[in-house]
Amino acid sequence: MFAGTCATTALTPARSSGDLADLLAWHAADPPDDFERRRNGLICTGFSTSTGYFDLQRNRNPFIDHPEWVSCIFANDCSGGAPSSSTPPSPPGTLPPPPSLSPPPPPPPLASPSSAGDVAIIGFNSDNPDSILIVALADLPGGRQYKLTDNGWYSGGGFRSNEGVFTWTVPSGGQSVGTTTLLETSGGVALSTSGDQVYVYTGADTAPAFSYAIHFGGTAFSSTASSSTTGALPASLSLGSSAVAVGNVDNG
Repeated sequence: MFAGTCATTALTPARSSGDLADLLAWHAADPPDDFERRRNGLICTGFSTSTGYFDLQRNRNPFIDHPEWVSCIFANDCSGGAPSSSTPPSPPGTLPPPPSLSPPPPPPPLASPSSAGDVAIIGFNSDNPDSILIVALADLPGGRQYKLTDNGWYSGGGFRSNEGVFTWTVPSGGQSVGTTTLLETSGGVALSTSGDQVYVYTGADTAPAFSYAIHFGGTAFSSTASSSTTGALPASLSLGSSAVAVGNVDNG
């Protein structure tokens, strides 16, 4: 039917959904007009607001493009002639252009993870209000979040629980080398006046990327976290460069 051929024998199905003579009469009395041809084209290749493309049903009603096929197929009257081409005509009118679609803006870049020795603790106060003084030893990108905790670090890995964590976010403009920041940690990290430790890191508490550690309960880190004031030196930090043990002092 779509390649330009037409039936030579009337169709006589055993069952039908309507009277063929009436359907043929209706078809002859109300031939397709420009509106129907344009709608046929839009249904086939109209603009889809959901996808943003001219791509909908992808098939046409052949009896709107070639109404003469109805008589040829259903009434054995092919006097109207077969179509000269198997390509259906284009509907009249101009399809509307697609709207201008712009890609969404890229998400803001994620702050890179910290590295050992990019910050250091150069002062602390364990008397209320508790505070910690940090200096940037590398250029810090804005938005990076550092966590400070006095939870001890186990020698086999992992933090001892039940103490505090304080989060500091680098200002949006970033910080250059040498910039100092005083953090009042009360309500997050409560330092013991009899000695404690503080670990600085980024990332998840279960997989921290350590930047620095200080122990002020003795001249060496403990072998493991056996109490609230003891903790081991993480393997990624080096005593003397990215970690210090300053002895048993209250404020430093």
